[in-house]
Amino acid sequence: MRFATIILFLSFLSGCSTYKQTVLVEPSSKLIRGGRVLIATPDNTIPYVYAGSDYQKSGQMVAAAVRDEFKRFASEANVSPNCKDISCLAQSPRHDYYVIPEILHWEDRGTDWGGLVASQIIFNISSIRLSGPDPQDVINIKMTIFDANQKEVASATLSGQGDALGSPQRLLSDLINKYVMSLY
Repeated sequence: MRFATIILFLSFLSGCSTYKQTVLVEPSSKLIRGGRVLIATPDNTIPYVYAGSDYQKSGQMVAAAVRDEFKRFASEANVSPNCKDISCLAQSPRHDYYVIPEILHWEDRGTDWGGLVASQIIFNISSIRLSGPDPQDVINIKMTIFDANQKEVASATLSGQGDALGSPQRLLSDLINKYVMSLY
């Protein structure tokens, strides 16, 4: 009985994630599989503090997530840690595509108990409370893809909201995966 109660409680908290994709520039054709991709590292989010968190490595996390998704289709996908725009990326002319991700919003709406391990949650259920009316994590990213001639070939804003047990990092993979798959 106790086990069933715990499972029910955890499934209630897990909720679900929602994703939205707004295409700004529709690709005129699919990207070429096996091409070489170079990805800029976006600036970290503006220091927004919620529940004592800051997001100093958010730019690196986004760049790594974009790289991981493009690797599935490209012969080579690399991150340029020092480039933020197309003029910098284009100095590496051996690439077929250049990707510029930009973080528009990154919010980890953790709960008061977010750092507790499962055993502490189980034994302290009566003391758990959510911190705020909407505990969902939020992430919005703009991705712009340029071809080797520095012509914009695709662009979209990607938005996701996660559950109370997640984090923006958990949303990244699914959010970016859906968009990258639509490009190939």
